[in-house]
Amino acid sequence: MVGNSNTNEEESIGAPSDTRDELRTIGFRLREIQRLLGMRVKQENRRLETEGIDPVSSTSFFKDIDRLGEISQTTINKAVDSLGNLGLGDSVRGTLNDGTTIEGTASPIDYTPAEHLRVEVESVDDSSLRYELTSHYESGKWEPIRVRRYRTGDDDWIPRGVIAEIHASG
Repeated sequence: MVGNSNTNEEESIGAPSDTRDELRTIGFRLREIQRLLGMRVKQENRRLETEGIDPVSSTSFFKDIDRLGEISQTTINKAVDSLGNLGLGDSVRGTLNDGTTIEGTASPIDYTPAEHLRVEVESVDDSSLRYELTSHYESGKWEPIRVRRYRTGDDDWIPRGVIAEIHASG
């Protein structure tokens, strides 16, 4: 019919712009929340110092995650260096990108700088449980450290995620 327009067609034309604006607004709000949380941590640190308690060491939130939600290259490099310097039996505690925590002692360690990293971690809570942490150096940078899990009786290693944070000590 002449003179009738398809409203669904008009809505779909404007949708990408609306979505972009909504995402921009969400991004702005998240940055504002980060800023406010940082200010609150600084205030709380001042209070803790007056009470003789050690302050929180980091006043920023999500600083190692880029805007796409991926782990920053700096964080990956530090984690690889930390794991590469481990000795057999050293303690390892890590957090995966989904928030899962792994903890144990380093067992086999295979590290060649600017080439590859493979560390097995034996669980401190369950002797039948092991984790494999691996990364490869490709195109001048380390890939995110991938984690797989193996439990005695499993047929194969099961992918668990990517390391978001690692603490390793001798």
